[in-house]
Amino acid sequence: MKNVILIIYFFSAVHMAKAQSVGIGTNAPSNSAQLDIASTTKGLLIPRMSSAQRLAIVNPAIGLLVFDMDKYTLYLYDGVQWLPMLLAANTLTGQKAMNTVTDDLFGARVAIFGNYAVIGAPNKTMAGNIAQGAAYIFVKSGNVWVQMQELAQGDGTSGDFFGTSVAINGTLAVVGAYNKTVAAKPAQGAVYVFSLVSNTWQMIKKLIAPDGQSNDQFGFSVSVEANTVVVGAPNKNVAAFSNGGAAYYFVNNAGTWTTGVSLSVANLNSGAQFGYSVSIASPLLVVGAPGLNSFYPYTISGGNWASLPAQVPTDGVPDDGFGKAIAASANFVVVGAPDKSIGSNTAQGAAYVFYPTNPVVWQSERITASDGLPNEYFGASVATQGSDIVIGVSNKVVRSNSNQGLVYIFSKVNSAWSQQKQSAGDGAADDFFGNSVGIHGSNIIAGAPGKSANMGSVYFFILP
Repeated sequence: MKNVILIIYFFSAVHMAKAQSVGIGTNAPSNSAQLDIASTTKGLLIPRMSSAQRLAIVNPAIGLLVFDMDKYTLYLYDGVQWLPMLLAANTLTGQKAMNTVTDDLFGARVAIFGNYAVIGAPNKTMAGNIAQGAAYIFVKSGNVWVQMQELAQGDGTSGDFFGTSVAINGTLAVVGAYNKTVAAKPAQGAVYVFSLVSNTWQMIKKLIAPDGQSNDQFGFSVSVEANTVVVGAPNKNVAAFSNGGAAYYFVNNAGTWTTGVSLSVANLNSGAQFGYSVSIASPLLVVGAPGLNSFYPYTISGGNWASLPAQVPTDGVPDDGFGKAIAASANFVVVGAPDKSIGSNTAQGAAYVFYPTNPVVWQSERITASDGLPNEYFGASVATQGSDIVIGVSNKVVRSNSNQGLVYIFSKVNSAWSQQKQSAGDGAADDFFGNSVGIHGSNIIAGAPGKSANMGSVYFFILP
């Protein structure tokens, strides 16, 4: 008897569905729709399949809709052919320098300011010098970024790795060559400063550490603001501390550069690697020391940078890599900890936002990816502008492509961080998209040095 009742109910429901609209999540479905689905927390999941599976569908009906997992877009069958719904596709594609070749690592480091960007290609062979390195200036013309100039090092030799670090602010661009031999001291390192003069970027100064020694790696990190350049030398031996590290600042006074001043640091020890990362945004200058799981802030006082207490994450543990990446803005400091384990996810990575509420006690909060997985190293590259944060995750698996990479954009909305993601439309395995990131205004740049057999690419896009 129950079976009879169920059969009667089923056919009654079908008859009613033919006679009126059906609503899911709504009691008032639209009269123009056979099926009206309403929700504020869930979406409609279209059947997903590979291109081969889509093309194998026998006699597809006109209007049939599927999501192609190989093309990563929706396809509609019009009765004759499958049409891609291109508005759903990711069209972000990379750009290369005019003379980029395999293994240049173009995009290994990037920086952006206004309508100019500087891009490092530290492995590039120049005039027969293997891995001398190169750097390029791109300029925004209308809505398009184009190459403006290749920067000339002047005294380049093999193995300099010119372009390992880059920075730009106003009309000054700075490029590091951390492996440069100086005065017969291998890998002491040097930094080159370029100025925009009459629409041409000219080298105006080569900076070296006043106390430089072999293997200091001066120029491993750089930052610039107005007339001040900050340089890190994370492998410098300080007193009895091997690889304790150092950081220096140089000031351009009307064309005359001061001798580099070494920033003071307390509690240094071997392996601290103070200077692994640096950033300046007045009134703050900050230096990362991942070996100490710390960063050191400085504030300008009487024309000099005075040290403030070192800052550490409240949940920090050794080997988090806290301080491997750092970026300062007028509002806060962002510090990457790419080796940090989140729950059971080893080396998922995290980033921390520090607010200088007073010189001694800073407030902080942790940011992680909502879809984080082990060994992604979230926080290996960071950038910030205003209330926005950009974080590159170059080891991220995207569409089954290992190390394709992804960029996360976080914006502060009503005291909470909202997360958005950007991938490369032409992404592939081992691109390492997001290896380096930068932001200024609404413009974002991301490097993918592994693209096209390590030829490398850069991507420009607008803050969402």
